[in-house]
Amino acid sequence: MKSLPVKLFLILFIFFSISNTHAQKYEINILIPDSIKFCNKGVYKSINEFYTNSPSITTSFNVENTNPDYYLYPGEKDEYFITYYDDLGIENRLDFNDIWGFFDGNKLFVIYKKKPYEMLSFGRISILRYEVYHEKNIGAQVVTLGLTGSTTTSVYKIKDIFLDLRFNLILPRNRMSFEEIISKDVVFYNNYCNDDKISLKYKIEHYWNEYNDKYPIRMSEKGIEFLYKQ
Repeated sequence: MKSLPVKLFLILFIFFSISNTHAQKYEINILIPDSIKFCNKGVYKSINEFYTNSPSITTSFNVENTNPDYYLYPGEKDEYFITYYDDLGIENRLDFNDIWGFFDGNKLFVIYKKKPYEMLSFGRISILRYEVYHEKNIGAQVVTLGLTGSTTTSVYKIKDIFLDLRFNLILPRNRMSFEEIISKDVVFYNNYCNDDKISLKYKIEHYWNEYNDKYPIRMSEKGIEFLYKQ
């Protein structure tokens, strides 16, 4: 029969192993065009502001989070918000449910369910990701055995979504969502459904690229231009 310290060690070891490897399932190449440099740094309150590359807030801003501790707040009670100073030097606060997204000069984020989703792939069907990393010291103590232990564990939380930029439609990144988006193009959708030459494993990725090629988007200083009118 295993002693209590051994059992405790095994439980902690399994938990840490799962936590540290959780994010390895979610691999994707980042496909952001160089034209993203035309995106003006600032906070976009609506997608129309993004379309016209005219953010409402162009002064320096900060993204803040009230409850960053994953272990104390396992229900994801984190509250994100933007703080900035206006022309009069007065500090203002914007909750995430009041904005569409923001560009920090390097990365573009779109707000979904009050969380910042980073754009990983820009196109008609864009892919965005919410990823948080938490590191915390976990202490274990068994008083009766005089055992004290401490270690550090890492926990990743990752969620991917599709964004149809033409209609500002956000859906979970899965097969059903992809089919819902492309079903608006009946011919394209039927070709997708009837194609039995590509395995399901690669089919969505293949037709995702095909769809974005068919409906190209151009970004410039003036904003977003949809080159194919559906």
